[in-house]
Amino acid sequence: MSAQIWLADAYLRQLQEDPSSSAHHRNRAHTLLKSVLAKAPEHLNANLLMAQLTLLIDFEPQAARRYFKAALGHAEGHHWYGQFLLATGDFQGALDHIEQYRLLDPNGYSSESVAWVYTMSQRHEAALDALLKLQPYSDTSRFYHTCLRTVYEQLGEVNKAFTQMLWVMQDAGYSPSLMAQVESAFARDGLSGVYRWLLHEDPLRADIGHYTPPMSLARYAVMAGEHDLAVAYLEQALDRRQQAVLWSAVDPVFTPLYQYPSYQHFVRRLDIITR
Repeated sequence: MSAQIWLADAYLRQLQEDPSSSAHHRNRAHTLLKSVLAKAPEHLNANLLMAQLTLLIDFEPQAARRYFKAALGHAEGHHWYGQFLLATGDFQGALDHIEQYRLLDPNGYSSESVAWVYTMSQRHEAALDALLKLQPYSDTSRFYHTCLRTVYEQLGEVNKAFTQMLWVMQDAGYSPSLMAQVESAFARDGLSGVYRWLLHEDPLRADIGHYTPPMSLARYAVMAGEHDLAVAYLEQALDRRQQAVLWSAVDPVFTPLYQYPSYQHFVRRLDIITR
């Protein structure tokens, strides 16, 4: 049974790196996990892997819930169920399970993940407080600077947000000439100008905390004020089963789209929100 779990995990890891890599890999992982669960329905690792496969590869969030619940006997189960609840809009549930994860595995726990839940639930001051406490330990972490940039944006602290963005872009390998273009766009039109540059002119398309295309382009478009284009890129991300899109229905970045019928149609297609 342990060999089956190991092999299913290997298939799933490959699928997570490239969800379109092979239908064979998906089917083999599914068959192996079904076999284990048929013999041991309460097997924690098998339930967690099946939950991940069902959510991240099959994009069937409602079907994934029962497997996540069945995996709550160990730390990683709480971590992943917290992330799942975050995507559904159950912010308090997400915080509760992340706290349980912290109690069970203090070494694996990340305070940035708590700040991320606060950000998604639009408790931006609480998110900032959590992040600033981490500064002495996280100043070289790209994820930390990404979280800080996001919170500053939501709080309207434009200059501070841009400072964090510059740090991440430099860390991601943007050249001095490209950085000069970004600074020029900011001087001319503020953050919306920067996002317009990222949307239409950026030749690198690096992951700077907004994921990769088409998900990154959806985020750039909404922040550049091009809302119809943002929805079109979200639809593309869903069609391609880009994993980051699973959390887009609760991402405050997309708040300006809430009243758009095309965005509402997208959220219905996503079929993850429970509120």
